[in-house]
Amino acid sequence: MTALTNSKKQQKNGKLLTTEYAKDVVVGRLTACRKVRLACQRHLNDLKRAGTEGFPYIFDPERAYRPIKFIEEFCKPSQGDFAKMKLLPWQ
Repeated sequence: MTALTNSKKQQKNGKLLTTEYAKDVVVGRLTACRKVRLACQRHLNDLKRAGTEGFPYIFDPERAYRPIKFIEEFCKPSQGDFAKMKLLPWQ
């Protein structure tokens, strides 16, 4: 699955693709540098331990999608002929 395909899915269903992107990187479906692979693995590990005594943080996809929605609805690229900005899953 490519980043472009993920971008289209994100636009179509309005869902955050952070976890899907992280899984794709960790299993090797998407190419990424070592630091990005480690960050993706850390995200997946954090999801597993979310809300536990040792890790009280919880990832809320709806709240995480709000800034993406704002950028895609209200921000316009400063260069190029684009009506609005569409973020890719890694952004």
